[in-house]
Amino acid sequence: MVSADWSTLRDRGPFSLLFLDAREPKASGADTVVDLIEPGGVVVLDDFTPCASWPPVYGGRVDSLREQWLTDERFTTVEVMVAADTAVLIATKR
Repeated sequence: MVSADWSTLRDRGPFSLLFLDAREPKASGADTVVDLIEPGGVVVLDDFTPCASWPPVYGGRVDSLREQWLTDERFTTVEVMVAADTAVLIATKR
């Protein structure tokens, strides 16, 4: 197990599991981590507010990070509510 800033992990991958803090959208985009995860590997992103609309909206505007993960063809992604006010995205690399 390695705990570090994602940029220090490039030489240690690919990984079968990555956990990303979605509060850092520039570091949590699919393009940023696609090469860090092996085929069949899982990416978990936390800190989302559940949203039942499409496109997903947060704070009165489109939640582009969530939309990117849910539509990226390199991953199969689902949103899972883990509490009444909290959701995570779980993505598997195709």
